[in-house]
Amino acid sequence: MLLTLAALAVVLGPLIFVHEMGHFLAAKAVGVQVLRFSIGFGRPLWRRRRGETEYWLSWIPLGGYVKLATLEEEGPAGALEGGAAAVSIDPGRVIENKSVPARLVVMLAGVTMNALLAFFIFTGLAATVGSPELNTTQVDSVVVSKLPPGAQALATLASGDRIVRINGDSVRTWDDLARAIMSGPSELRFQVAGRAEAVLVQLDQGGLTRRQAVLEALVPRAPIAVGRLEPGRAAARAGIKSGDEIVSVDGVPLRSVDQFLARVWDSPKKALQLGIRRGNDTLSVTVIPEEATGTDARYPKRPPVYGLIGAELRAAVVRVRHPGADAIIAGWSETRRATGLVVGVLKGLVLRQVSVREIGGAGGALGARLAAALYRVFLHQSRGPQSVADPDSRRRPGAVSADRGREAQAALRRGADAALPDRLPRGARPYGTRPRQ
Repeated sequence: MLLTLAALAVVLGPLIFVHEMGHFLAAKAVGVQVLRFSIGFGRPLWRRRRGETEYWLSWIPLGGYVKLATLEEEGPAGALEGGAAAVSIDPGRVIENKSVPARLVVMLAGVTMNALLAFFIFTGLAATVGSPELNTTQVDSVVVSKLPPGAQALATLASGDRIVRINGDSVRTWDDLARAIMSGPSELRFQVAGRAEAVLVQLDQGGLTRRQAVLEALVPRAPIAVGRLEPGRAAARAGIKSGDEIVSVDGVPLRSVDQFLARVWDSPKKALQLGIRRGNDTLSVTVIPEEATGTDARYPKRPPVYGLIGAELRAAVVRVRHPGADAIIAGWSETRRATGLVVGVLKGLVLRQVSVREIGGAGGALGARLAAALYRVFLHQSRGPQSVADPDSRRRPGAVSADRGREAQAALRRGADAALPDRLPRGARPYGTRPRQ
């Protein structure tokens, strides 16, 4: 318990400190008197006064605050904040006497500092630990209706085709492929494993819109990686290990996490022959799912009586380190995604599209990502979260509808938990890191 609280303080402490420091610096900059800067609430465990400001480390570690000079009386919140300050208030420097723009600067400074912290953390992680990239260049299907003029040749790609080079440059991950499409010349030559002739795409007009359409039309086939194993459950007993990739069930190649989930759910107490890739080796493993009962709103397709093997699954990713300016771009991209999540939740609340009870899911996802990043930075962990699930496991190979392709692309970009056990692990689980060779 004490270790958990200590870890929580290590993770949340920097977030709180940076947020309150934003308010503190902004207030000082616009001439507002700062009476107290406190990490935590309640009475102080440690205090020190410098000039007009008291600095506290308080005993309730559930946040922090900056006490500004104000004309308002101390209310119930005043007791939670440790009571009145020992310094007398300068009437000329109270917050109410400042202009509206100055007050907005003070109000928004905290979240602005958190955004800057997120950017620097994500940039640092991209340069040192690496950013997650989908570990595949295999095509699962092509959304033919989304192919722009000049790219119709991509409709000849079959399910399972692996793109190995674009314009002579090797592609190792789906992100490599995306970068080649988005930033390459107008003529793109896709070299596919096993084909003598390249697939030629001409994007002379349309700019980024056509390139984005090409990328959205290609739906990747993501390998299924095994994450956390529950000791004593079917997967562990069968010899499956964390980091294994599951490539087939009873000789049938797997195309998505959902496809594998459906097979396991439908096979309680029935032996399944799994094709496993472990490093450079391919193994055959027999697993017998245990029988379980119950329903869960998160799994509407799961039958009341179902099989489980006690393993967490996700689309396999690798972490690729980015040098210099590439790390800044990756950090900015990750910060934008995190900011977009927060803005989306706020928009949903205003438009009544999101319930307050759902905030824990969306906001918690953002908090978990930043907290996990801080955890790796301050506790020196080298592995980061990523779990991706293809939400559509029953589409046929080849051409698919635009809606299906868009859903699959979105799921692969944002990440979603996909787990087999009777209890769903909250938050992302760690996966390995690997620098580009």
